[in-house]
Amino acid sequence: MALAAKTVTGITSCISNSIALTPRLHNWSEFKITYVPTILEGLLDIPYVSPLWSESPGFSRGKMLSKLVSLFHRECDVPACHMLSMMWGTGWPALYHHKNLHEVTHRRGGDLYGGTMMSYHRHVAKMVKGNGDASPMFPEDGPYKQLPKNYMRAAKDIETPVLFMTGKDNKVFTNSNIVCYEKLNQERPGFHQLHVFPEYGHQDVFMGKDNDKDIFPRLLNFLEEKRDAAIILMEESVLTNV
Repeated sequence: MALAAKTVTGITSCISNSIALTPRLHNWSEFKITYVPTILEGLLDIPYVSPLWSESPGFSRGKMLSKLVSLFHRECDVPACHMLSMMWGTGWPALYHHKNLHEVTHRRGGDLYGGTMMSYHRHVAKMVKGNGDASPMFPEDGPYKQLPKNYMRAAKDIETPVLFMTGKDNKVFTNSNIVCYEKLNQERPGFHQLHVFPEYGHQDVFMGKDNDKDIFPRLLNFLEEKRDAAIILMEESVLTNV
């Protein structure tokens, strides 16, 4: 969004995982973000959701909700993992493949992610139910008036090359980054790049036990490629000015 709105400059390259400017969701995820915030805030007086609710002391509404969610997730015995699937996507699990994680990482999910306010879900729901492009939540409020009403339409003028990446089995934002890349590639063929990692999902591309072999070399190659290109352009500019 910042690149499209030109509120940041001087960025040599950018890597965008899973979602950029064209959010796409599974049908069940869309249903959840449409109705669950109202149910939690309006009926249960719960302002946020947390993967750590199962560890809350005593009795709480959050703890009861965690136990309810775990009834529908029998793929593992980690309540935080179950809550993360409920919070973020559609799948058993939704955020990653269990096989891609070290077990210690899997069991620390509640510590690694934390709670999420309902405002996030409402913003995503607004974009998905609109025309499917990224937009401000409150476009007419204060400083937001200066921002693009539709970031995707402004993105054709982005001057920073972006590597759009996603796991092939993304159960959070499905093919969002593929759609974004294809739209931008029509405007400026070959300027941005896309890489889909097989047998990976939404978050295991950063937290997987084999990322050093499966993921990071591709990211590093992109960063080095664009760094070298930027250095060459800078040197040519200096020579021209001299």
